[in-house]
Amino acid sequence: MILSDIRHYLEARGQATLADIALHFDADPDAVRGMLEVWIRKGRLHRHRATAACGSSCHQCDPAATEIYVWGAGTDATQVTEKAENPSYGSHVAFVRPINCTGERMMRDYGNIPKIDWQDDKPTQVRIKAQLLHEEPLVLQLPDGFQLDLDTQACGCEGGPDMSLGCQPQAVFTALAEANNLPALVEIGEKAEEAGQVVDVDRSGQRLIIHD
Repeated sequence: MILSDIRHYLEARGQATLADIALHFDADPDAVRGMLEVWIRKGRLHRHRATAACGSSCHQCDPAATEIYVWGAGTDATQVTEKAENPSYGSHVAFVRPINCTGERMMRDYGNIPKIDWQDDKPTQVRIKAQLLHEEPLVLQLPDGFQLDLDTQACGCEGGPDMSLGCQPQAVFTALAEANNLPALVEIGEKAEEAGQVVDVDRSGQRLIIHD
């Protein structure tokens, strides 16, 4: 279990209790909570407590059943209170789910993100990996002639032909490594995946944007 696995799980579900996450990954709830604290401190993950659970016997509930995690919420998110049933504990919990107003992933402003011009050499690769190690966003500017064709569905992308958004980095970089005969890209994709990042593929701008 790594952080990116938990991220993909939360993105797919929208939200999950600590108990659900621990059960899904067959992990200790306290260990999972410790891993999630990293993202909470960075503001990427939000934790809520159930406002209603187990009726009159709420004091007997397992805390992990009422501790709810929601992935990411930006200024464009709408806070929607919903009720859901937790089948594992037979309880009803109320929680807050952030959703995009349009129901789609939003394009972000890339203006202030550091840019690195891609070169197939060690110094460039070290700079990229250092940025990913600190889980910082990065614009990777690609040279003319660099092939950006990939299977967007297989890579989990959204968006149109010019801009693919929210792609899975390992799938993207592996595909681009093969298309451009650049095996060094595979490790970059792995590092981005481990850091819980996603990739926007900007074909018109001939660049990749790696971000949370």
